[in-house]
Amino acid sequence: MKKIILALSVISGSMLYAQNYWKKAESVALSGKQQYNTYQLDLQSLRNYLAQSSTAKGSQATLVIPTLEGKLETFYIKSLPVVSEAMAARYQLGSYYGVSTENPHRTVRFSVSPYNFQSMIMEGNKMQFIDPERTTKDLYIVKEKSNKTHSGKAFECTTDEHIEEKNQIKALYKKVSTQKFVNTYSSAFDQKYRTLRLAVSVTGEYTRDFGGTAQALAQINATLTRVNGVFEKELAVHFNLVDAPQIIFDNPATDPYSDAFTGASGAWNIELQETLTNMVGEDNYDIGHLFGASGGGGNAGCIGCICVSPTESVPRGKGSGYTSPADGRAFGDTFDIDYVAHEIGHQMGANHTFSHGIENTGVQVEPGSGSTIMGYAGITDYNVQGNSDAYFSVASLKQMQYNLVNKSCDVETPITNTPPQISALKNYTIPKGTAFVLNAQVTDAENDPLTYTWEQENSALSPISEVSPTRTDGANFRSIAPSETPVRYFPKLSSVMNGELTKVSDWETVSNVKRDLYFALTVRDNHPVESEQQVTIANQVISVGTDGPFIIKNIGTIYTDGSEPISWDIANTNNAPYNVSNVKIDYTKDKGATWTTLVETTPNDGSENIALPSELVGQNIQVRVSAVDNVFYAVSQPLAVAVVEDCGADAPQNLVGQYLNDAILLSWNKTKDASYIVKYRIKGSNNWTEVNTNTASYQISDGDNGYTYEIQVAQVCNGVTSAFTNILEVSIPDVEYCKLIATDSTMEYISNISIDAEGQEAFSNNSEGNGYSDYSVDSSKIVTLKKGSQNNQLSVQVTFPKEEDHYETFSVWVDFNGDGQLSENERIIKDFIEDPSNDNVRTLTKTYTFNVPSDAVVNKSLRMRVALKVGPSINSAPASACEGNLIGAEKPSSQFKYGEVEDYKVRIVE
Repeated sequence: MKKIILALSVISGSMLYAQNYWKKAESVALSGKQQYNTYQLDLQSLRNYLAQSSTAKGSQATLVIPTLEGKLETFYIKSLPVVSEAMAARYQLGSYYGVSTENPHRTVRFSVSPYNFQSMIMEGNKMQFIDPERTTKDLYIVKEKSNKTHSGKAFECTTDEHIEEKNQIKALYKKVSTQKFVNTYSSAFDQKYRTLRLAVSVTGEYTRDFGGTAQALAQINATLTRVNGVFEKELAVHFNLVDAPQIIFDNPATDPYSDAFTGASGAWNIELQETLTNMVGEDNYDIGHLFGASGGGGNAGCIGCICVSPTESVPRGKGSGYTSPADGRAFGDTFDIDYVAHEIGHQMGANHTFSHGIENTGVQVEPGSGSTIMGYAGITDYNVQGNSDAYFSVASLKQMQYNLVNKSCDVETPITNTPPQISALKNYTIPKGTAFVLNAQVTDAENDPLTYTWEQENSALSPISEVSPTRTDGANFRSIAPSETPVRYFPKLSSVMNGELTKVSDWETVSNVKRDLYFALTVRDNHPVESEQQVTIANQVISVGTDGPFIIKNIGTIYTDGSEPISWDIANTNNAPYNVSNVKIDYTKDKGATWTTLVETTPNDGSENIALPSELVGQNIQVRVSAVDNVFYAVSQPLAVAVVEDCGADAPQNLVGQYLNDAILLSWNKTKDASYIVKYRIKGSNNWTEVNTNTASYQISDGDNGYTYEIQVAQVCNGVTSAFTNILEVSIPDVEYCKLIATDSTMEYISNISIDAEGQEAFSNNSEGNGYSDYSVDSSKIVTLKKGSQNNQLSVQVTFPKEEDHYETFSVWVDFNGDGQLSENERIIKDFIEDPSNDNVRTLTKTYTFNVPSDAVVNKSLRMRVALKVGPSINSAPASACEGNLIGAEKPSSQFKYGEVEDYKVRIVE
């Protein structure tokens, strides 16, 4: 803490200690379920103390501030104005920065005026605010971040660029890419503290709502205090309000701005720009913004246009941004952080990061609404959370920094504080469907209180309404606010402990498909001097392979004598590209809070006999197997620790089963010197499969998708076979395939599909035009193919029920590898069927040949999809088995209009 005192400019040994100006008050009713406390404040005494502290030369001041935890916390504070000295004196405005005397990670930004006190306390991913209760004098609410509401018209940011502006931005990013500002960017920012002159104008409605010009300026001071709290920490940027009271309009009837509805719909951009040009002058500000009181709209006017004056061809320049709330509350944390900081973020160079809608900017790296400032948290149908966290995603930080290094209107001060140093991050390949954990070694010369954010940087190409393990673009993982540890589990460890590798409600999922996942680590050093704060970013690529998942096979019971090994599916990870020769094995008995190592390193061979401490008998543990020199790991389900019992005549006890990784895993209580008989069948069948095993576990690997299996086990002791256990039922879920649907089959449809496959009975199915027909649920319509067969024939009959025929495209996909994807390399037919004649032929038939891969999955229920789609060329064919639109369509869709789609069940045999 000595460092903090020194950093906040203690010159002599004197210290000014604040009295407590806060008094706990009775609670008031707040909407929603926010946690909050209420206090009364002696505002005048507090202001007198702050005035005294600012004139006491060589003294360090402290201030007591109430917190959400219900205590009064002391902060070292210093004056940090956001307005000019003359304006601050004229309107008695103060803005301050402070660091907790108890916790260097906790900082405060607060404002004072003759009218109220407002604050924002930041600590990693925790934020709390103090705002005045607007109907009761001297009453204040201490609360967490507010959730936005959908009452009335939701706030909407409509920021976009004109074509000239888009070209400028593209040229800028192309230019800075030569300076290593690319996806492999790994560097601290440029160690400059920047000050920008911010011109803020307000509508007459805004000023009227706050009670006059002085009150409006007090609220502007409060908003900018919070906005600066974010930009100082994130970008080392400080905004100073231009002393221009002439643009603080107090009469809605005479101000130069349209009414709220018209203005918030876009008219305010040009109106503000013209006002600032005429009344402030282009040489007298660097960025301009308008605050409205209602209308529910925000628009930055342009992206990355600080320092750029308007021109005739690009009339929206640096002074064309506005923010106006939907709920009539142009104050509070939602307005200050979610709206104003968002729009200023655009002006600084950042695009939207959400992916519930697609803008094709290359930075839509957050799933759904997103949760960072440039997202849309709380105001979409796909909200990650109810509000924005007060930090920028790494994509936004990069964009804004790229922009800043190419602008010259700011005042730049060198930063002497050393940025954090991140040791080189290694790229890895991991198996699909497998959890992983990212970590980094970071040092800081000044031992500043570092915070860390791991974020995914894959930009979405199509809208994300929820995370999916089968997506090949966009983010699998949401952004999580800075924490004090450089470690992040993907998904979070508690989800993995519960076996939830895809948790839609948490916006996190592993990937079940081959793809590259791009990650960035952002380290903020949180230096106690606001003008010395530094940020460093490093990138890491985690490639998801085609093998996997990597899982632990043990279920049910584990034994202290190590007679039943810890088993895992290595999923080819001992070979390239994973290259994991060894693994570490440990266990937890408290859901992951603490771990005990069983073996530090052992060969990655899928099995390890390990004796467990006898004191664990009767407890449940979970075992973890982690790759050595890689980042992936697996956790078992809870295992009961037991001792091996004597063999007897009774049926085995505690038979359990689970379907996992394409197999049914079985476990039962082990007895000494016993062997076992396992039998199983498809439910309803009379045919049992019977196998012998010497272990108290077994894996059924030949089960089929979509069936329930009945299972029984008997034990053999001294040559005597016991009774079988009661039947255990385990279901294998059917594979869920994406949808593809034609909405209109009145012009053409598939009337017959016939297949003549090597060594199999001929298959034929007649059908009517239904847009989509799912024959995979019909056990009499199963297509059988031979693994590795060549020149199989498929014929399609197309019917034209009306008075004319059409050009068509015809596609067929077969899920040969059983991954549920119907990927493009599994499209076995893609053909253009020309209009057969000028007359109506009513039907036509075409025959195709296809091959079955030699590595196709056998004895599983797979899927074949056939799709007929109208179109004038082969390019009209569906973009994929899941997208009916053309390749590259701006809005991919699972539907197309004219034609038909049919799905069939396929079994491939040896």
